[in-house]
Amino acid sequence: MRLSGSSARCRCVPCLLILFLLFGGAVEKTDGSEGGATGQEEFSTAQEGGQGSGVERAPGPKSATDKRDLVIDELLQRVEKLELKLRSLTGEPEKALPPAAASAPAPPAKAEEEESIARAALERTLIERSGILLAPGTLEIEPSLTYAHASADNISIDGVSVESTLVIGEIVSDKIRRNILIPALAFRVGLPADFQAEAKFPLRYEANRTVRGDSTEDSGEAYGLGDIELALSHQLMREKGWSPDMLGSLRWKTNTGRSPAGLITNEQALGTGYHALSFMLTALKVKEPAAFFGSLLYTLNLPVAKEEGRFSPGDTWGFNLGLALALNLDTSINFVWEQRFGDTAELNGKKLLGSALYPGNLRIGATYFFSPKFSLDVSVVIGLTRDAPDVQAVVAVPIRFPRFFSLGSE
Repeated sequence: MRLSGSSARCRCVPCLLILFLLFGGAVEKTDGSEGGATGQEEFSTAQEGGQGSGVERAPGPKSATDKRDLVIDELLQRVEKLELKLRSLTGEPEKALPPAAASAPAPPAKAEEEESIARAALERTLIERSGILLAPGTLEIEPSLTYAHASADNISIDGVSVESTLVIGEIVSDKIRRNILIPALAFRVGLPADFQAEAKFPLRYEANRTVRGDSTEDSGEAYGLGDIELALSHQLMREKGWSPDMLGSLRWKTNTGRSPAGLITNEQALGTGYHALSFMLTALKVKEPAAFFGSLLYTLNLPVAKEEGRFSPGDTWGFNLGLALALNLDTSINFVWEQRFGDTAELNGKKLLGSALYPGNLRIGATYFFSPKFSLDVSVVIGLTRDAPDVQAVVAVPIRFPRFFSLGSE
């Protein structure tokens, strides 16, 4: 018959108590007799010592107490061993810790971990928007994919306008549709003295289709390397009191992509065809769980020589206004208004009418952190003006390697 743990324990505990009392009495008797014998031996020894050296040694009762304590400890160890054997025979599990003690985590370490993850969810967006820098020695690799769709309707009238609503002549309408796909790979490195370097290598696929009013259609597509970009950023001022963080950035866009100049029929350009230097000043103010940032930028588009003559694309200036908000430990969202104002282009010193562009975009993005080193960044960009693409979608997967390089003191 199988005994339960409670019944076995009830039968075992009285037996153990009886053994303990009997053994304790035996110990006391033994201690008394041994104490008396010991006292006699010490008295005789003291007499002999007094006769020989004149030094007396008093009897010490500590020897009996120490022996009793040793016996009690041995009995307690035996009781523990018997309880372990009893549990093994009855199959009773060992005593579990109380819920408060068993499940109590390390509050400081857990709080610091959650705080670092929440801060990383907000920093991811700010690094992408050039609002914060990587730590020295940190490498970040960001593969991304951008899709853009742009459309335009060009209407030309060859006739005479009699009234505001009446035109005599031929009206020709051209519908232009552009689909652009840009896979890119970006590298960012945190440098000492509050610097950060960045390089971006884009590929570009572009397909254009033009439907003319006379029912004819032209189409073309191209794929190849786009314009490579290099950037260097520096922390100018750190947030203190009411003053925000201030960052300065210098970006150089090359002309590695196929230039629009000298294209043959149905051939598409993959780049702008000229170099450009951009200067950007960014201010950042963090009020957790939100961060407010804004940028002012100026782009110097360098002139280039073409077959038709010297072409000056005109400079561009603009601003960004944004808000980043951490929803929880893993997710943050951001809203950015991007506005640009372009000057009129010139060819051999003569202005090209209609070449001034004013693209404006509203960027809505979200970042999800799988871990502090791996995240997913998704953005949708909506064109606000006629010069901007209708819609863009951007997917990026930043991968961060902390302390990848040893660059001295931070």
